[in-house]
Amino acid sequence: MAKLRCPDGFHCRANGNSCSAFILRSAMMDAGEKLTFTERVKSFIGHLFSKLIWRSMTTDKETALFRAEFGEDFPDLADLAAKAPLVMVNSNELYDFARPTLAKIVNIGGVGIKSKDAKPLKPEFAERVDKAKAVVVMSFGSIAPMYLMPDHWKEAYFHAFAQFPDVQFFLRYEKPEEIADVLPPNAYAAKWLPQTDLLQNPKTLGLISHGGYNSVQDVLHAGVPILATGLFAEQPKNAHLVERLGMGINLHKTAISKENVVAALKRLIEDKSLKANAQRLKSMIATKPIPAETLLVKWTEFLAQNKQLDNLVPYGTELSFFVYHSLDVIFFLSIVLLTLLTLLFLIIRCFVRCCGFCKKERIDEKKKNQ
Repeated sequence: MAKLRCPDGFHCRANGNSCSAFILRSAMMDAGEKLTFTERVKSFIGHLFSKLIWRSMTTDKETALFRAEFGEDFPDLADLAAKAPLVMVNSNELYDFARPTLAKIVNIGGVGIKSKDAKPLKPEFAERVDKAKAVVVMSFGSIAPMYLMPDHWKEAYFHAFAQFPDVQFFLRYEKPEEIADVLPPNAYAAKWLPQTDLLQNPKTLGLISHGGYNSVQDVLHAGVPILATGLFAEQPKNAHLVERLGMGINLHKTAISKENVVAALKRLIEDKSLKANAQRLKSMIATKPIPAETLLVKWTEFLAQNKQLDNLVPYGTELSFFVYHSLDVIFFLSIVLLTLLTLLFLIIRCFVRCCGFCKKERIDEKKKNQ
């Protein structure tokens, strides 16, 4: 059994799933569901090179480690992944871009994440929440610390916070002492935030985030909107996703300025449709016919009982690049079409010449008779 985050085009092909580069964009591509011509070109090129990059960066190195430990006859991990009887994907069809899939691919996105009652807040947070009319949480995760954020970004966000004095902003900031003198009165920075509890507070209007998958799932289960600025990896794609779902705003990292941040925050705070769509998705997740936990347990038990699920593994895992993309068929049909067009051209040219010759003979005969 294999487990993936959210498969890109190559992962689809590795599992035998037929997926066009124009339906599923290449990994880490900053694009939404509807691709422009330029984005389709980028996605096509990305799909072509993804296999080489994926193998050289991950599977080849990991296979070498396993062979060093268990012997050179240990199979290639890419081959094992292709033949995996079951693939657990950290994705959820309710909040992901629709794409072709296989029976052996089981979506378990959101497993372990449940809507729970918010825990009581510590005094430093509770006092500020009680005094505020509304709350907005800001966190860019742990991989990209906020204290390393460009200075003009900080200035843009702090300026925007000051424009909404009735809203209490909570920031997860690794070095809060560095910004204590520049934060507006309605903003509070801490090394750690009770993010889940704050998001479930009825006063909370939304989350400002880097668009990490866990953050997206947090707001979905809390039923609040998100203002996402994707930085790298799958984050830009997630920013496009929340915008597509109608429960988020995609503020591109190259567009961050005082004016743009103020406009985005104004919409996050005032646009009621964002909250409504977030609540609708929260309800859909809660009432999903088969929860992710059930899928995970039942399919794992089913696989353990049957050992193999060969009938779920498609023949597509054995197709070569040329056959997978029907290049041999396209080449053959192109030759046939070219041959037919050549024959048609020769026939027409011969017919034209015959007609011209016959006409010339009639003219010559007419001149002789005269």
